[in-house]
Parts: sequence; C-alpha cells; structure tokens
Amino acid sequence: MDQEQQRREHLYKRFKENLSDGNPMDEFDENDLIDIYDYACDFDDEYVQFEVILLAARFYPECGELAQRKAYFLFDNLSMTSGVEDIVKKHKNENALWDILELLVKNQDKDTTIKAFDAIISTYDDFDDETIIQLVDAAVDLDLYEWLLKNKDLIKSKCQFPSTFLYEFSREAALRDDFQNRLALIEELTEIDPFSEMYWHMLAQTYVMLGNQEEAFQAIEYALAIDPASVESRITKAQILFDLNKDQKGALEMIRQIMSEDPDNPTACHTAVAMNLLMGNEREAKEIFCSYVHKFPDDQSSVERMFVFADSSFAISALRYYCRMSGLNEAEWAEWAKSYYDKEEYQHCSDILLAWLYEYGSLTDWKHLLESLYLQHRLDELTAVYGKYIRDKSIDLGPLESYIVMSTLLETKDVAESLKVAHRIVQFDLSSMQDMSVRLMALGAIERASNLIGLVKSGLESRDGDGDTGN
Repeated sequence: MDQEQQRREHLYKRFKENLSDGNPMDEFDENDLIDIYDYACDFDDEYVQFEVILLAARFYPECGELAQRKAYFLFDNLSMTSGVEDIVKKHKNENALWDILELLVKNQDKDTTIKAFDAIISTYDDFDDETIIQLVDAAVDLDLYEWLLKNKDLIKSKCQFPSTFLYEFSREAALRDDFQNRLALIEELTEIDPFSEMYWHMLAQTYVMLGNQEEAFQAIEYALAIDPASVESRITKAQILFDLNKDQKGALEMIRQIMSEDPDNPTACHTAVAMNLLMGNEREAKEIFCSYVHKFPDDQSSVERMFVFADSSFAISALRYYCRMSGLNEAEWAEWAKSYYDKEEYQHCSDILLAWLYEYGSLTDWKHLLESLYLQHRLDELTAVYGKYIRDKSIDLGPLESYIVMSTLLETKDVAESLKVAHRIVQFDLSSMQDMSVRLMALGAIERASNLIGLVKSGLESRDGDGDTGN
C-alpha cells in the first residue's frame, strides 16, 4: 500500500471513529471528505458515503465535487432519478462527470447515447480517476461495452492516469468472461508499471482463465520476484503448480504453509479443500471446511467455493455441518438451493436440500429437490427419499412433484408403488391453482397418471382374458 493509500485509509478510519464516538466532524475539510467518500466507494461502504454527503451539505454546500458525488449516490443507491435530473440541469455541460450522469438519467436509445459519449470524449480532456471510473461504469450500464473496446486508445489518451482506465476496463472484461481482451488490457498495465506485483498477478490469473498455464506460471514468478511475501501471489502460484500437475504435493504444502501463517485466509482455505478433495484426502478437506465454517458461519461465498469440487457424498456431509452453524432458516436455505437450480446446477441444488433434509428430517421445498435428483438420474436416492421422508411420513405432494415420483418408480421397476402414486395424482383438485402455466403442467401430470392406470388395467384385463380363454 503506497503512502497516498495509507493516508486515505487513515482518514477513513478516523472518520468512522468520530461517527461512532460522536466526536465533532468539522476537523475534515472538503478535500478530506472527497478522499473519505472515494475510499468508502472502494469498499461499498454506503453508510460512510451517506454520512459524508450529509456533512458536505452542512459544511460545504458549494463544493462541486461533493455535489457530483451526492448526485451519483442518489442515482446509484437510492434510485432518485427525478431528483437527480433536477440537480443535473443546474450543471449541464460543466464537465464530463455531469454529462455522464445526464446520460444515465435520460437512458436514451443506443444510437443517441453513443453520439453523446462520442461528444464527451471529444469535448473534454484530462479525465481524472473519478471521471474515468464513472465513464466506464456508465458505458457498461448502458450496454456500450463494444463502444469502449472501439474507443479504448482515444479514451486512454484523455486520461490523467491511463492505468486507472485500463484497470477498470479489465475488471469489466473479466465480469463478461472476455479474457482475451482482458489479457491485452493487463499487458498494457504491466508495460506502464512493470514493477507492480498486482498487475503481474492479474496477468497470471488471466492466463489461467485462458488455459495458458505455462504463461501463467511465468507471470506469477515475476509477481513474486517483485513481492515475495504477497499471499495472493503465493496462493496463485500453488494453484498453477497444482493445475500443471508438476508437484501437487508441493503445491498443497505451500497452501498449508500459508494457512499456518494466516489460518483465516478464505482463499487459502477453499484452495486447500479443493486440492485435498482432488487428491482424495477427504478427511483433511472436511477438517478445513468445518474449521472455517465454525469461525465464519456467515461467509457463504467461501462455503460455496469449498464444496464446488466435491462429490455429493462429501458435499452433503459438509453442508450438514454448515446447516447447524449458519443460522439460516429453512426458507433462506431453500432460496440458496434454488439459486443453483435456476442456473441449472442441479447437483449443488439437490446436495444443499438433501443436507437440510438429512439434518432435520423434513423439508418444504420438495419440488426443487425431486426435480434436481431426477434430472441427474439419481433415481435410487430419489426413491429412498420418497420412501423414508415422504411416503412413510404421509407427506402430501403436489401433482407435479408426485408425477416425478411416479416416473421414477416406473423407471426403477416398482410398478405397484408407481400405480398408488398415479391414483393419488388423478384425484387432485386443481380449482385453486391460479397460475395457468402450472395448472397446464398439472393437467398433463394427471393425464399421464390416468394413462398409466389405464395401461395397467388394460394389461390386467388382457391377462385375465387370456386366462379365461385357456379354460
């Protein structure tokens, strides 16, 4: 962290301390408030941003830069479009930041917006960091990513600090999985500042995403030559070594060393879990997983990264522990599972729901569990769940869930039980179903259940008829 960043961090922390202690805030001048606001933006600290805006209105109502930040905050965080439009009218054509905000507020057709952005980059020079950050964000929000690519060199020539533009643009490229263009942007960053460990680390990660492991290894070695103590680069080096299959045991030992120095590092922990699982060390993987969850039960994103490499057996076992530690209620747990269902990641959806079911013995979201299991063809698990947790507990399923069970029982040759489910399906009263699409699917399930009953009945009658003929 350079001296300027340290200064801004110190200001930010002092501001937060004054807020919590109730100390006077007039020690901060307008430049301090601008730095504090921008630092808070980097960490999505909306509370501090809001407090800065309130103070600015009180002590520095004429400060243009703080007025701009207020307007962007109202638009981005509070969706106060009409109020922001009134503010923008007072500052039309003052500078690029106000013009960019005007485009966001108006949200016009694409051709008109492109012409307006062209006018901005031809009219204004010397974009500072805040302006270029907002320009990139606005262009992406208005679906002008291709415009950014086309005008990259011109925009870069207008920047006081081209590295800021390249860095922000590279982040957007990563969000779009556009790693080929991200690679070009980061290569430019390493040319601008060849002694930045962060840029070489970013370059290594981009090579990894492109599948160029050898180039990634060279880049990460360069990063570590600049800063041998960088934990992030050491972790990435271990990951690359593991993926190259050059020294997987050595790579795991590197991660263990990092965890001994920083046992709460989430990236090191989920990397250790993944490596151990891929090497067949399930016991160590689960110990690391449970230890991390015990200390950080609210860190769901790290939990997700830890079980993504696991088979269902490990995932369900680990997630049962997370059930107990997370503090999530069943509705929140089911919503988490559904997020995977919506992405068609059915194994993770079913594993999450099975963990809850096995831990607590009941479930309300049968639809996503049964359908996810069926779509994976995990029919034995589905029939076991049906027998132990639904049939034996007299749980009433809806027609669609029942149809999944009926189909599964047929495929597993349990015709008698499938027929029982079919008889329950045809008795469903659909009069209370308001959703027409669901109603149509339910009618389809009833029709298929009726067909099954008819086929079985026809087969029985045919068998009886054959028997009579034989007499």
